[in-house]
Amino acid sequence: MKEYKQTKTLIWGLLILFFFDFPIRVSLNLESWKTMEEHALIEPTAYANPIVHDFMVRSLFFGGFATFLGMIIIVLLAGIMIGSERNTRKNDFSFALPYKRRDMFLTKWLIGVLSVSVFYTVNYLAAYFLVATSDYKHFLEQFSHVQLLIMPLLGFITLFSFAMLIGTVSGEMVSQMVLTFIFTFFPLGFYYLVSGFWMIHTNEYLHEPTALTYFVWPIYSIDAYSNKPLLIPIVATIIFTIIATKLYTVNKTEHNGEFLIFKGLQPVFKVGILICFALLGGMLISSLTPYTNGNILTIVFYWIGFIVFALLSYRLTTRLLTMNVTVKNK
Repeated sequence: MKEYKQTKTLIWGLLILFFFDFPIRVSLNLESWKTMEEHALIEPTAYANPIVHDFMVRSLFFGGFATFLGMIIIVLLAGIMIGSERNTRKNDFSFALPYKRRDMFLTKWLIGVLSVSVFYTVNYLAAYFLVATSDYKHFLEQFSHVQLLIMPLLGFITLFSFAMLIGTVSGEMVSQMVLTFIFTFFPLGFYYLVSGFWMIHTNEYLHEPTALTYFVWPIYSIDAYSNKPLLIPIVATIIFTIIATKLYTVNKTEHNGEFLIFKGLQPVFKVGILICFALLGGMLISSLTPYTNGNILTIVFYWIGFIVFALLSYRLTTRLLTMNVTVKNK
């Protein structure tokens, strides 16, 4: 009940978001398509033929603005469940209750996963029913429920489980959310940074490995056109939950409010952030040089940006790793 009280605004917000994203949006689109077809009968030269295509039906089920907003709410939900409790030191009280930490963590995880799964599935089925009983039901024959329902839902669940895992190593809510978004896109982001370094120094392009997209969970919710292995997000969710449960049971409350709970991870994060920011700085500064000035000048600018951003990120991470953000309860 305590977990629900803390997160009920976000949970019901998620329900409203999915309701408007599925039944309401589908109803409006079906009505709009019908109106356009009626107008096309009167003025056929003003409209393309056919008016409705398969990709328009597919786009009703995922990939819209609500999908991105849903991801933000899901990460925020995990942030309220773990990070916010550390900012306010409420979990000092929670850990004093006669409940096992493992059960407390799994209760939080279950509330989040059930909220996402039930609300998403119910609204998806309502939207599917509307299309299946309309004049456009034949378009649904080329899509499966795995493409339209299972894959996007797995993307949401894995993202939530990952955000909960990050919450067990971060010391407060803001660092939990920032680290979640950074590491969610890290596989692709780090590839582009390394690819930029390689291209500037060798003039050769590194081809993007398709398999990297299998480890960026939001892509499952956004792009269900390609056939991705469903086993990867399922296994990832299980592994994230097992590791997070274990870490939650050994969390040290004296580091609440700090950037990281486990001090042994600080050197790893510091080096990682420094390298990524340095590579990013190199790419940004080198992009200022025009192609006509030759490759040598581009490389020089790259290393200027690399060194400047490395120094800035060193000062930034030093401050981040020593901060303490706690809020006193009234």
